[in-house]
Amino acid sequence: MGVVGVSLIVGADALQGLGQQVLAQLAVLSGAVMYAGAAIFGKRFTHLTPLMTATCTMIWASVFLVPLSLVIDEPWTLAPSTLSMTAAVTLALLGTGVALLIYFRLLRTLGSLGTTSQSYLRAGVGVALGVIVLGEHITPVIGAGIATALIGVIAINSPKRA
Repeated sequence: MGVVGVSLIVGADALQGLGQQVLAQLAVLSGAVMYAGAAIFGKRFTHLTPLMTATCTMIWASVFLVPLSLVIDEPWTLAPSTLSMTAAVTLALLGTGVALLIYFRLLRTLGSLGTTSQSYLRAGVGVALGVIVLGEHITPVIGAGIATALIGVIAINSPKRA
């Protein structure tokens, strides 16, 4: 139901460019596969605190990504503004650090299926932000998609009855 709901929200127009930007499309698909794999693999660390797991995740990400960024971006040639640096630090602390703490806490309490089921809600949240921030409107099809995705997430996370 989650996939159907997201498909209704996104619409068939999203498939028009299928096959034109193959590398970008493969990157998106591989990101989804890695996200699912991380949730399944992350269950192995539920005996550790979420703070420990999130901290170690960020350390290992830095070990691999910082040297790569030095080669690719040549940051010594950049002159970012104070506002840009503040935005980057805020995203690092809140958008990544706090998000990882919440993620590993949910992984510990809900398990991998319950934790990853929230991804079906992202499209609906994006639509809600579009309505609130940009004044966009929800069509009946998009509304049905949001409701369908929400029902799917509720069904996944409902306690099992015998």
